[in-house]
Amino acid sequence: MTTSVGWTALGTLLLSSLLGIWGYVTLTAQPQHTVQITVDEGLPWQITQATVDAATADAPVRSWEQVTLRVTDQYFTTAQRPGLHRTPGLEHRGSGCAGIHGAGPTAGRADRGTPGRR
Repeated sequence: MTTSVGWTALGTLLLSSLLGIWGYVTLTAQPQHTVQITVDEGLPWQITQATVDAATADAPVRSWEQVTLRVTDQYFTTAQRPGLHRTPGLEHRGSGCAGIHGAGPTAGRADRGTPGRR
């Protein structure tokens, strides 16, 4: 009886230690890539390559994979948005900004935007 309790305790200790090490490694891992952001010329709201570079100089955007983000004033078409499913008969509203909402001069302001909504 004492031997089985000892082996159970040892097994539990070993399993807990392995899970703890795995958790530590998982939580402290850092992405190895930096997101490359390119900005088209002539965008509104004073978005330029220089302002984006200045904003990301101290804290670059990290990624697990190599990613290039292109900032443009063009909307995505349905063909350019993979995984977008339209339900027949339903009206779909949106900015067409590929899921990025809240950008622009009225972002975060309850006193401006759609009338009647807060």
